[in-house]
Amino acid sequence: MGIGCRLPGGVQGPAALWRLLAGGQEIPHHRLTDRPSPGHLDPRDRLIGDIDAFDAQFFGIAPREAATMDPQHRLLLEVACEALQDGGLHLTPAASAPSGPSASSGPPVASGPSGPSASSGPSMPPVSPVSPVMPVTPGEHTTGVYIATSSNDYAALGHPAARPDLLTLVGGARASAAARLSHHLRRCGPSVVLDTDRSSGLTALHLALHGLRSGECDLALAGAANLVLAEETGAAFGAAGMLAADGRCKFGSAAADGFARSEAVVVVALKRLADARAADDRIYAVVAGSALNHDASRSGDFLAPSHHAQQAVVHRACADAGITADELTYVEAHGTGTPVGDRVELTGLAALPRRGTPLLVGSVKTNVGHTEAAAGLLGLVKVALMIEHRQLVPTLHSHPPAPHAQSEGLALADGHAPWPVGEGVVGYAGVSSFGLMGANGHAVLAPPVGPYAAADPGGTAPDGTALNGVNLDETAPDRVDHEGTGRGGTSRGAYGAQDMAAPGDPEPWPVALSARTPEALLKLCADYRRLLTAAEVPPALRDIAWTAGARRDHHPCRLLLLAHTHEDLLEALDRALAGDPAGSPDAVGESDATGTAARLVRRYEAGEDIAWSDMLRPGRTVRLPAHPWTHGRYWASAATDLAAVTPATAAATATSTAAATADRCDAVRSHADPKDAVQAVQTVYAVQAVQEVRSHVAGAVERVLGYVPDASLPLSDAGIGSLTGLELRHALMDSLGLDLAPTLIYEHPTIDALCHHIRDLRRGAPGPEQGGDDLDAVLGSLTERFGLHEAARLLDTELTTLLAAQADEENV
Repeated sequence: MGIGCRLPGGVQGPAALWRLLAGGQEIPHHRLTDRPSPGHLDPRDRLIGDIDAFDAQFFGIAPREAATMDPQHRLLLEVACEALQDGGLHLTPAASAPSGPSASSGPPVASGPSGPSASSGPSMPPVSPVSPVMPVTPGEHTTGVYIATSSNDYAALGHPAARPDLLTLVGGARASAAARLSHHLRRCGPSVVLDTDRSSGLTALHLALHGLRSGECDLALAGAANLVLAEETGAAFGAAGMLAADGRCKFGSAAADGFARSEAVVVVALKRLADARAADDRIYAVVAGSALNHDASRSGDFLAPSHHAQQAVVHRACADAGITADELTYVEAHGTGTPVGDRVELTGLAALPRRGTPLLVGSVKTNVGHTEAAAGLLGLVKVALMIEHRQLVPTLHSHPPAPHAQSEGLALADGHAPWPVGEGVVGYAGVSSFGLMGANGHAVLAPPVGPYAAADPGGTAPDGTALNGVNLDETAPDRVDHEGTGRGGTSRGAYGAQDMAAPGDPEPWPVALSARTPEALLKLCADYRRLLTAAEVPPALRDIAWTAGARRDHHPCRLLLLAHTHEDLLEALDRALAGDPAGSPDAVGESDATGTAARLVRRYEAGEDIAWSDMLRPGRTVRLPAHPWTHGRYWASAATDLAAVTPATAAATATSTAAATADRCDAVRSHADPKDAVQAVQTVYAVQAVQEVRSHVAGAVERVLGYVPDASLPLSDAGIGSLTGLELRHALMDSLGLDLAPTLIYEHPTIDALCHHIRDLRRGAPGPEQGGDDLDAVLGSLTERFGLHEAARLLDTELTTLLAAQADEENV
């Protein structure tokens, strides 16, 4: 239903991946000179750019915590959100059931700068209210998260912290890969991280399917991440002769000499087919079955693959799908391009039974390289896109073909061709993924036709054609008039019956855009504009309005654009990008200033929750731009060593003046009433104590967050959670010399509350000797602590205030 992916070469999302595949292109291998901690990576590796970029603010993660997170986990968070949005699914379960005008959707948002290098400054208000934590109730829909990773290179890079800390430990823990998604997206189903080497991605898919079938979850996210950060693994592959000399995977070719390493992050969203149909979700393909097995020494060597085991896993997956292996028309092979691996895999595939037509075989690794733990899921995404577009794409670098690629019953898919469907042919496809240590996986996919077709004969594919291949009526208008009948037999126009204008008064389509920040909203407008101008046939306005309204989260910064045509929408987007009120009532027109459209604009942009699914005529869910990210830069070398932090205090700077003299203190002795002077000194001590505590607290918070938030707002809004809360507690104990409770930030959740609490603790602790009521003693104590110049300045200020108050009283 939903696909998210990040690949080298700037390939982001299924649309960009399809352009690469359909164009018969290959991601070039090149060295990223600006990559953090590049080490001595193989220049033939294909690497993702900007892996230190992350929108920590969107997820409510403090900069210090973001810097300690494995970048695989950071990318998984963003790509999972992109997969959910691609499928028209809400980012958090709470978003689909808002509780009132004040409820906001999406993950919590932190306030303040988005990067760890942001300097301290004025207090910054939160970007938006934090979404309430939704309790789990019996019968609630749950989401399973199944993540595959096989590398932990980030931890190997080391951290500059002088001591191990829990934040760093958790940030690099593999278990965090799934736990982060479950936590920040509030998904309360199973949360699993696994590693079966190169078959990890399909293993995650298999477990996700099991979770859906067993009822453990109602939605599943299957994901995988592979980043190449350290040189040791690549060096080992190179020493074993497993890497291609030219950096290309040449599956099925006589010139095959190894694979090329590549990075990828992939997440797919899955539902039970009946549930997806009931929700009117867009469906790329149906995963009909899957299976796992192990070579179990059938090859006689621990690292040598077995064609018997590979055949067996294909048969098991087909049986799970309710078909036989001879019904497969295409197999996306593991296809690494190693001489031994290709020979074993193609020998096994050639031995599968056939029904007269050869089995078509291909490999996405010829386009992008070997993405290792993510390879199986990337192959699955390639097949799903071919099914969606009903087109086979070429496997590259396959000529001259190897002898075992020319077996009877096999054919390399080395060119463009229609997806193999026809009379009695569903068009089943297999996807294989095999681990280096013998763990194998296979999945069977099918188009959503035939036995998987919707009961409604009017079901349509994303490009507007019927799922049975028959073209729909392309003359259908972008929206129906008031006498038209929408889906489900309801007679209404763009708006629901209760908000519909009078018949004969045509309504514009409302396109709801929202983001977490004003900057992100402008980026979203630009993305929508690119969508409309780049597409040969942009989605129908009714479908854009439906998807943007009913199938997306609605964030605090909002804009409602009204359009009768695509040209109207483009003009409204241009006005918004130019800073004009594109969706305001003035832009609607004088005649409609008090009508339905104007009222809707005001309600939506004021933050009201609109029941779009009730208001709009249902349309198809189409692919629209995802929420834009506002990236900061986070890397291990940028993490702050809190053990070495000693916040600047008033006492540290008060002794720095060399021009101090005793004259001013002598003047106090000569001209001030001793009782007044003593009272002034005591007040100075009290004020300075409060300021000193606030300086300590603000300095510690800044070291953890990268900035100082509003002192009256909850620190949790700024990203201080259990882990960063421990960091803050340790920083304060080191700085203040106090023993603070582990529950500190829960009992005192704001900077103001922390300052009051610490001040109360220090009142009970032994402090500097203040000299009692003796004037010379208190002046000496004050001078010793702050220096002559600073002590005189503070005392003069306080005495002036005190004497002025006394004069006012005498005048009264």
